[in-house]
Amino acid sequence: MSPRAKLTILTTNKATAKPPQPYTAAFLARLSTFILHAPLDIVSSIFTLSSKCDGEPLRIDPNCMALQPDTLTSATCQRLLRMLNLPVAHASPSTIPLALHLLFRFRLASHGEDASDASSDGMGDGVLVAVSIYIAYKWLMDGGEENTKRWTEALGMNNEYFVYTEIQLLGRIEYRVWVQDEEYVGFKGKAEELWEGVFKKAARPTVPPSLRTKARLLAAAAEAAAVAAAAKLRALPL
Repeated sequence: MSPRAKLTILTTNKATAKPPQPYTAAFLARLSTFILHAPLDIVSSIFTLSSKCDGEPLRIDPNCMALQPDTLTSATCQRLLRMLNLPVAHASPSTIPLALHLLFRFRLASHGEDASDASSDGMGDGVLVAVSIYIAYKWLMDGGEENTKRWTEALGMNNEYFVYTEIQLLGRIEYRVWVQDEEYVGFKGKAEELWEGVFKKAARPTVPPSLRTKARLLAAAAEAAAVAAAAKLRALPL
């Protein structure tokens, strides 16, 4: 069954409460950072459907600084999960795996560059993750229109920059959002295995007090933005 078909089942039965997203903000932040910054040979060997990837996860140090999400990316992922879990969002549980698959294809299309080089146009990790979630969400809503300003206001991002990044990401993957069922299921399974086997139980690095304070402020802002977004969504006509 395709991700789009799964969403149809979830959204057509209005009497059934929407289940929460089966993934966490930490899952999204760690996996997206890994896809964008780990050496391409490791990323490709793990996620390419035809690869064996025997023992590849064992080569990954989850506490490597290069694989640690930055503060803004982590805060963005927290906001995204709050938005997806709003009852009125009717977000498919396939949204996050599909978004990660888009980032994987973006990395491959960038000729294996680290995201800091691949994003030479100024696209940071946080906005790339947000845009990939936005594209996946919109696609799984059967390609329906979705107001970017609603997203950027809730995420605290510049709307023009957000739209620009969407165009750049889609251009890199040649606007091919659709993925075959077999490829999607295989990628999703490998992402979950990588999370469970490497990142889920990884020790968290020590965070300096200044960053902890900044993170608390970002979390408070994210909570306020999510509440505001919920209020706007509730005000929309059915």
